Amino acid sequence: RSMATCMAMGQAAGTAAALAVSGGLTPRALDAGVLRARLLDDSALLDPVEPSQPMEVPA
Repeated sequence: RSMATCMAMGQAAGTAAALAVSGGLTPRALDAGVLRARLLDDSALLDPVEPSQPMEVPA
């Protein structure tokens, strides 16, 4: 259940690092809007998605 979260966090961290290096910035100086736009361009899942069907959870 946490793999999607780990994947999204890894993608965001890697993209932020690449943007910072290519822009000669520290990660703290990176504009969050630029990062978000790049992640959306790369088809990252940023907003919560409601499942179309309820998930079955074993008892």
